[in-house]
Amino acid sequence: MSPLEPTMKQTLYSPKKLLLLVYDILLSIGSMIAAVLIRFDGVIPAELESFFIQQFLPIAISIKGITFVYFGLYSGLWRYSSIKDLVQIIKAISISSLIIFLVSFLTKINENMPLSILAIDFFILMSLLSLTRLAWRFIWESKNIKSTNENASINVIILGADATGIQLIKHLNQNFPHYHIQGFIDIDRDKVNHTVSGIPVLGNIEDLEFTAKKIGTNQVLIADPSLSLETLNGIFNTCKRIGVKYKKVVSVFDISSKEFHITKISHFQTGDLLGRDPVPLDLASMENMIRDKRILVTGAGGSIGSELCYQINSFNPSNLIMIDIGENYLYELETKLRTQNSKSKNHFLLCSIINEEKMEDIFKEFKPQLVFHAAAHKHVPLMEKSIDTAIINNVQGTLNLLNLSKKYKAEKFVLVSTDKVVNPSSIMGMTKHVAEKYVQHMAGCSETQFICVRFGNVLGSNGSVAPLFWKQILEGGPITITDPRMERFFMLISEAAQLILQSTVLGKGGEVFMLEMGKPVKIIDLAKKMINLAGYTPEVDIKIEILGSRRGEKLTEEIIDMDETFLPSSHEKIKILKSKNPPPANLPDLVDKLVQNAHHMTQEELRHELGTMITNLRTSEKSLS
Repeated sequence: MSPLEPTMKQTLYSPKKLLLLVYDILLSIGSMIAAVLIRFDGVIPAELESFFIQQFLPIAISIKGITFVYFGLYSGLWRYSSIKDLVQIIKAISISSLIIFLVSFLTKINENMPLSILAIDFFILMSLLSLTRLAWRFIWESKNIKSTNENASINVIILGADATGIQLIKHLNQNFPHYHIQGFIDIDRDKVNHTVSGIPVLGNIEDLEFTAKKIGTNQVLIADPSLSLETLNGIFNTCKRIGVKYKKVVSVFDISSKEFHITKISHFQTGDLLGRDPVPLDLASMENMIRDKRILVTGAGGSIGSELCYQINSFNPSNLIMIDIGENYLYELETKLRTQNSKSKNHFLLCSIINEEKMEDIFKEFKPQLVFHAAAHKHVPLMEKSIDTAIINNVQGTLNLLNLSKKYKAEKFVLVSTDKVVNPSSIMGMTKHVAEKYVQHMAGCSETQFICVRFGNVLGSNGSVAPLFWKQILEGGPITITDPRMERFFMLISEAAQLILQSTVLGKGGEVFMLEMGKPVKIIDLAKKMINLAGYTPEVDIKIEILGSRRGEKLTEEIIDMDETFLPSSHEKIKILKSKNPPPANLPDLVDKLVQNAHHMTQEELRHELGTMITNLRTSEKSLS
C-alpha cells in the first residue's frame, strides 16, 4: 500500500470530509472566476466566456480537487489547523497551478486564455483556504474556552513555561475541559510577569506555596522534565503541606514535526527516580511503518509486550494480533486497549510460542507483516532450576517464530533481547544469547528483515525489584536486597517500547541494536530513593536487609560483549553493535541438538551443554567447525 492510500480512504469514505472537499472546490471556482474578472477589469471578453466556462474551468477545478486530496488537506481536523496545514495548502495550490500551466501549454489552451490568471488565482485561493481553516479553529477554540471556563472544576498551575507546557495548554483545552489553567510557575525568574501562549507566568518555583494559596490552586501539573530529584522533592513537600495534588506530564519529542506531544498525565512513579530525559522519536516514520499493517506481538501481556501493544495500537494497524500464555495478562491488556481510540482490529490469543501447530495456524490466518517477539522466561533464579523449560521456551520458541516469519514472508522480525546475553552467567542470559545468534543467522538467508534490540532492566516490569520494594515498603519493611554492591542498568517501560519501535524503523536486517541505558544504578540506592519517595527514612522507618547473591546473578551487568564494538545510528539513543564472530554456518544443527537434549538430559547435563555452546559461540567460528 502506498503512503497515499490512507489519506484517500479517509477523504473518499467520510461524508464530512467529502463535504469539506466540495466546499474547497466551490472556493476554487469562485477564486478562478475572481482571478479572470480581475485580469479583464471586471468583464470577461465575450469570445473567452464560453471557452472559460466549458473547457478551462472544469479542467482547472478537476486538477485542483485531485491535488487537494493528494496532499491530505482532509486528513486532519480543521479545528486543529496549524502552520503545517498552511504549508500543505501552499504546496497543493502551487503544484495544481504548475500542472494547469503544463496542461495548458501542451494543449495550447494558453493561446486562448492568458495564464497570468493563475498567479492571481494562487493568492486569492491561498487566502481563502487559509482563512477558512483559521476561522474554523478560532471559532472552535473560542467556543471550547468558553465551555471550559463554565465547566472548570479543577484549578491548575503548570510548572514549566516551555515547549511541553505550551503543548499541555492545547492538550488540556482539547481533552480536559474541567481543568482551569490559572498560570505557569517556572524555574527561570526572567519569565515571571510575562505571558506564554496567553497564560501568565505567576512566579518562580520558590513562589509556588504563596501563589497556590493566593489563587486557590487544586493541582500542580509538572511539565518540566529537567528538574532535579532534589527540586522535585521540594515541590512534593510543598504540595503535601498546603494540600495540593501534583502530577507529572509525560511527553515525547517528534523528530519529524519538531514538536512535543503530550502522551499522558499521571502520578509520579518509581521510574521518575531515574531522572531520564524524554526520548526524541520520529513519530511519522513509526506511523508509516505500522499504519494499516498486520502486527503480531508475542508475550503481549507482559510489561514490555503490553506497552508495545499500547503504542502500536495508537498508530492504527489494520490488525494487532496479541499472543500470551497468561489469560489474566491478556484480559488486563484487553481492558487497557479498550480505552484507546484506535481503528485496529485487535485479536487476543491464548497460546504458547512452543505450540508449533497453533502458531502455524495463526501465521496462516493473519500473515503478519511485522513480528515483535517479546515472549521469554526472564526470571533469573527460577530459570536456574528449570533449564529445560528455559531452553524450550527461549530457544525453541524463538526458532518456531523465526521459521514461520520466513515462511509467511513477514517484512520485519524483532527480537526483544537483554543485556544479560553479554558474557552470560545465568541460564536466562545464555538462552537469550543463543536466540540472538540465531536471529543474526536467519538475517542472511531470508527476505524478512531480522533484527535484535538489546537493553537492560526495565523499572516497574513484572518480576523486577521495584514492585517488590513497593510491596515491602507498604508492609513496613524490611526491603531485601542481595548485595549492597549490586548495580543494574535501568530504563522506563514506555521508553523501552518507544525505542524498540524506533529501532524497527531503522533496521534493514541483521542488526543488533543497543538502547542507550545511561549510568548503572546501585540497587541499594534505588531502595533508599523509593523509601524517601514513600515519605519514610531509610534504616529508621524502613530497614534494608542484605540476603546475599543468588546463583546466576552478577554484581554488575555489561552491555557490550568482548568481541563487539558499537557504531552510532541516526538516533542518539540507539547504537548498532558489530561482532567480530558471526554466527557459525552449522548453528541450526547445534541449536537443534540443544533443543532435543532439553527433552531428556538432566538439569546439570543441560547446564554443561549450554555453557559449552556459549563458550564456543563467544570465541570463534573455527571452534564450532
